[in-house]
Amino acid sequence: TVEFEADSFSPYVVTYLSEAEETVEEVAVEEPVVEDVVLTYTSEDEAYTATVTAAPEVLENVTAFEAVPVTDEEKITALTEQLTAKAAEAQKTSLGFENYEFKFLDAEGNEAVVEGKVKVSLSFAEARLPEAATAENVDAVDAALLETAEEGLEEINGLISAEAGAVKEVVYTTEAPEELILAWSGDVYRTLPNYEDDDVVITLAGTEYALQNVVGFNVTPIKEDNEETKEQYAEVAKQLEEKIAEENEAKEEEKEVVGFLAYDITLVDAEGKE
Repeated sequence: TVEFEADSFSPYVVTYLSEAEETVEEVAVEEPVVEDVVLTYTSEDEAYTATVTAAPEVLENVTAFEAVPVTDEEKITALTEQLTAKAAEAQKTSLGFENYEFKFLDAEGNEAVVEGKVKVSLSFAEARLPEAATAENVDAVDAALLETAEEGLEEINGLISAEAGAVKEVVYTTEAPEELILAWSGDVYRTLPNYEDDDVVITLAGTEYALQNVVGFNVTPIKEDNEETKEQYAEVAKQLEEKIAEENEAKEEEKEVVGFLAYDITLVDAEGKE
């Protein structure tokens, strides 16, 4: 009879060494490792490679995978409008996008249904950046991953490998992927025509979002000898005197206002309205 205590009921082997000695060995039984299924698609021009990784039960009937750019003009137009609006919500300008459609195929070439979490990666032979994002007046370029949801575009949490907006690779996990939208946005600056007189040159510049309805600006010099602006001139002079007085008190200095230039600036739209 062999008696022993154990925390679990793994298989045991009893080894008989002699009539007077018996030992018990615990034999560890390793469970089989189930590896994820990995499918890869490379574009015909080898410009990009897409890879999907998932558990075998998720890709049970899938033998091939494709990631192809969307070419439907209506969808491209609709997506352009959506991305323009979404960028405006963040006070940015949409700079371009790439839209990929995913297809999972069975052994007969028919589209297969995929249900469950899938890891997706998309890597480019050369970093991607829209031409609009390379202009000198563009700053703070950012790339985002999105997909179409019931209530519009939905941002995907993922890893974007990029430098100055130029994307080299994206990796993310999602449920049953059908498409990927890689979109760029940024600050696009515009400079309005200058104002110039004998004393100054005034230049105004801002982002396209800030100046979306502005085509120019009007400038009125505020002068003491002008009947229309002399009251405004006096008010500006008073404000400057008060400001200098406060600074003198704080810094124990004795400065005074010896002169100033003041201008009234108003932004105008295409019809000349403020």
